[in-house]
Parts: sequence; C-alpha cells; structure tokens
Amino acid sequence: MHRLGTPLTILDVPDQRWNNAFEQRLGAHSIISSVMVLAPAGSDSVPLPLADAVNVICRDTPPREPAGWIVAERRWMSCACC
Repeated sequence: MHRLGTPLTILDVPDQRWNNAFEQRLGAHSIISSVMVLAPAGSDSVPLPLADAVNVICRDTPPREPAGWIVAERRWMSCACC
C-alpha cells in the first residue's frame, strides 16, 4: 500500500507483445507510484496485477470509463483514512 501523495502512473500498452521485462518494469514503477495499465482487448492481463498494477483496464473501453477509474483511484489514494 502506498502512502498519501503517491503519484499515479498510467501505462498504455499498445499491443499484446509484452514479456517478463514489461512486468519487471511495472513492478519497478509500483515501488514509487501506483500503476494503472490500459491493456489491449484479448490480452492475457492476469500477470499485470500480480506485478503490482493497481488496476488493469481494456484500452478499447469508451474514454469515460478509464477516466472514471482514474478519478476513483486518485480519490482512494488521497483518502486520509487509508
């Protein structure tokens, strides 16, 4: 769990060709920031939360949905009770 004021990183993955190096980079980002991933439809995104992504969203969703998740994540991160 991250402390208050932790930045939010959003990684937009354009295609399904990620590998262990991407998961390692995601894990490294998660040390200094909460990480949300926009993954392509049909990709096997199961490893991404295991690599500490706080949320994985299909990048084909309408823009309002990822925007809503980003707002919700920022609110959760700024919550004084966390």
